[in-house]
Amino acid sequence: MSIKLSIITVNYNDSAGLQKTINSVLNQSLQNFEFIIIDGNSNDGSKELLQQNSEPSIRWISEPDNGIYHAMNKGTRMATGEYLLFLNSGDILFDTEVIKQVDQEIDGTYGIYYGDIIFEEPEQQKKIVFPDKLSFTFFYKQSLSHQASFIKKALFDELFFLQ
Repeated sequence: MSIKLSIITVNYNDSAGLQKTINSVLNQSLQNFEFIIIDGNSNDGSKELLQQNSEPSIRWISEPDNGIYHAMNKGTRMATGEYLLFLNSGDILFDTEVIKQVDQEIDGTYGIYYGDIIFEEPEQQKKIVFPDKLSFTFFYKQSLSHQASFIKKALFDELFFLQ
């Protein structure tokens, strides 16, 4: 894939979850991405964690925001990739080959590429499988998980940021 990916993580007072997400992203076998972390001015050591994880692929800010969606929008505006992946603090990629596998699939034809997720609860794991073809009925009843959706940045620019 010659398409650049931006991985966006939002965090507020979840330094343990943030460390899990950072480890998951930085351990990918293919490093063809930029990693943007938006911290909402945490006071639990998250800012210090970000300072300690100064990698060339990581860009971060820590400042007050107006909630998770405001933080996600900040990350989207900072992103320079053609596709975006949102991993919240505590989210992890399935294994170290996810970005490599996605790299082989995304060719720029579609606005959204997506996969399945594994939802971990304290007592169990639950795999959520999404349909091969999306329909209005699907979106009427449920939605895609942002943790497994690679969304063309141009869609955000066109639909949300023109105002």
